[in-house]
Amino acid sequence: MKHVILYAEDDRDMANLYIKDFQDNGYLVMWAKNGQEAIDMYRENLPNIVLLDVNMPRLNGFQVAKEIREKNPFIPVIFLTSILESGKAVKGLMIGADDYIRKDVEFSEVLARVRRMLQRTPAEQNPIVHITRNTWLDMVSHELNSCGKSCKLPSRDCNLLQILLLNKNNSQKRDEIISRVWGDNENGKDYMNKSMSSLRKLMSADKSIRIAISRGDSVAIIIND
Repeated sequence: MKHVILYAEDDRDMANLYIKDFQDNGYLVMWAKNGQEAIDMYRENLPNIVLLDVNMPRLNGFQVAKEIREKNPFIPVIFLTSILESGKAVKGLMIGADDYIRKDVEFSEVLARVRRMLQRTPAEQNPIVHITRNTWLDMVSHELNSCGKSCKLPSRDCNLLQILLLNKNNSQKRDEIISRVWGDNENGKDYMNKSMSSLRKLMSADKSIRIAISRGDSVAIIIND
């Protein structure tokens, strides 16, 4: 099965060049002409990888990446842009992008980075994450099932759980998680506490799962399955 690329770029001439090159290399490409169109296409088609320009009409690339990350922190996201400032690159990576590529590089390098990202994720991108033998999470519907009891998680709770699972059995800084899930919201710490309490309760029947907070204000999900 061919991989599907969601490519958001408002410059038609630039887009046509990249679309042809990707198609010549065996990829299917969905082209979004602005940020809102990219989000709509993502919701309807669930691509394998997302390539984003930064400066686009309606929603910029950073806004698109943030919304997609809230829905699925596992999908590869790459910024492909002419903006050269290092601060912009740092912002993109902090939002959760996997890579930041300048448009003036050779296409062969872009292709190599796309291939590398796709090798890190399953070709079919199965939305079901088996946390333990008795607990699983559907990343698309946000359904959490633990020991036979099912519940649809709020989007923030689902995003928090997915981020913890990306680094299971390893501590992560609470402030970094808050920034990724709640942004600059001044109540982010309180919201995170409520979300963790809810997740603990929902998975309490599965004794092989534990959400731990260390004295250094780090958080981890511990799996002993």
